[in-house]
Amino acid sequence: MIGKKAKRGLIVIVAALLTLAGAPAGYAQQSNVNASASKYGSDKNEAIVYDFYNSTAPTSYYYDPNDRYQGWNGWTQLTPSLDNHALKLAISGANPQFYSEDQLHLNASIYKYIRIRMMNPNPTESASISWTTTADTTWNTAKSKAFTIRGNDVSYYEYVIDLSQTASWSGTIKQLMIKPEIGVGSGNIYIDYIKLDTENLNPGALTYNFDYDMNGWGVTGGYGGATVSATRGIMTIANTNAAPYVYSPDWLLFDPTAVQYIRIKMKNRSAATSGKIYWNTVADASFNEAKSASFAINPNDSEFTEYVVDLSQTAAWTGGGTVRQLRLDPERGVASGVEEVDYVILDTINPSDLAYTFGSGTADWTSDDSLSAAGGALTVPNTTADTKIFSPNNLNVNASLLKYVKITLKNNTYSNVGQLYWTTTDDPDFDERKSQTFIINEMDSGYTTYTIGLNQNQYWRGTIKQLRIDPSSMQPSGSSQITRIAVVADGDTSAQNGQVREGFLDYTVEDTAAARSIRRADPCRGNIRRTRYGIP
Repeated sequence: MIGKKAKRGLIVIVAALLTLAGAPAGYAQQSNVNASASKYGSDKNEAIVYDFYNSTAPTSYYYDPNDRYQGWNGWTQLTPSLDNHALKLAISGANPQFYSEDQLHLNASIYKYIRIRMMNPNPTESASISWTTTADTTWNTAKSKAFTIRGNDVSYYEYVIDLSQTASWSGTIKQLMIKPEIGVGSGNIYIDYIKLDTENLNPGALTYNFDYDMNGWGVTGGYGGATVSATRGIMTIANTNAAPYVYSPDWLLFDPTAVQYIRIKMKNRSAATSGKIYWNTVADASFNEAKSASFAINPNDSEFTEYVVDLSQTAAWTGGGTVRQLRLDPERGVASGVEEVDYVILDTINPSDLAYTFGSGTADWTSDDSLSAAGGALTVPNTTADTKIFSPNNLNVNASLLKYVKITLKNNTYSNVGQLYWTTTDDPDFDERKSQTFIINEMDSGYTTYTIGLNQNQYWRGTIKQLRIDPSSMQPSGSSQITRIAVVADGDTSAQNGQVREGFLDYTVEDTAAARSIRRADPCRGNIRRTRYGIP
């Protein structure tokens, strides 16, 4: 099965998992994979992800039926199924509910946020989550929290339930219960994922990534001057005149003093050089030039480029009141061509790239061995099989915003693998978990820019403190030249993702008389899913 976006390529494992021979009892060896996170066997407090994108029923003899729904069970006034890469819940009563697996052993002082991305086409605007603890196993309203959801919604929206100030969210959480809607008694609810998170990353941001469909774009207001469709994570706008446009979902209802940046990742396959964003508000439902902002785009682009529309200094945006709807004009003035939109993000923070060039020295990069800079290139001689270079310390990089590292490198060795390591303010030591391999050209005749994607890596989190690069692994001779190293918000990893997987798989197999709990990597979506097997 092909993953979310065809342009990212089929994801395959670079090397087989290391053999378990010689490993301590109950321990599984570790390898770089395309992975998110789970709680079993980890001491790093990463997010626990229940992702229904590719939940399918395996044919294994050891298959537990609950795994089809990531361990969620106890469906009451609900009939679950998997539909279009989501958990579909058919409602048959006014008080529908379902439960997580029991014995979560969740530390409430660490996991303080629950993130649910779902679509609610029903008129209800109420939902709730409840929990039990190891000290109090009774379900009651004291251990619950209601949250507001968007009614009659035609797109997915991520709801963040902040439990950091909830007194009853304490101790060890045993089990969760979710009421996805309250009071309607019929209809369907769709859930993309449920995440138990340790921090509230980028609160207020709203993302449309067109993974499954138009995400509600083009429904209210429609589109014009083009034919518009979405497939494989791309919204394609084929121009039929010089003023193509498409409307966002209606009733967005966000605060423009908080959301001040619109990020559009797009490939412009037309000769146009500008696009435009319009908006209306609850107080003024009209679309007009006074409530608009233009942005420059690359003509006839062969790659996806992220454009950031900065509205933080636009008075009509920040002072106009609650924003209701957007209109995207992906290009202006050209009657033919195609625009491909990867995502639209309404963001609270403007990511700022971090880049190093070496025209006037080593830019404070260091090495255990000799390191020199001349002619705009950093020369890294391989004096051992473990040659490495280090960035300056205390980079203060926000990992939730800058998720790609780009390295422009000329490899003068027979190695075909490099490796990136990092430390964080919470975990200041270099180790294999906080690392990502990338494929390089052997004995390269020129410079190549390698884009390392870290948005699926469960240990690229928090504040990045320092980087380490092993530019050509396991080569005790030769050298590498590097002209640029950048940590950026956006990148195209399709060239790499056919050969490597993002993330790190670490799991423990519990040797108990009962069913052993292990974690399995989802080969398409790339999330570690917690799965119960009975292993003989």
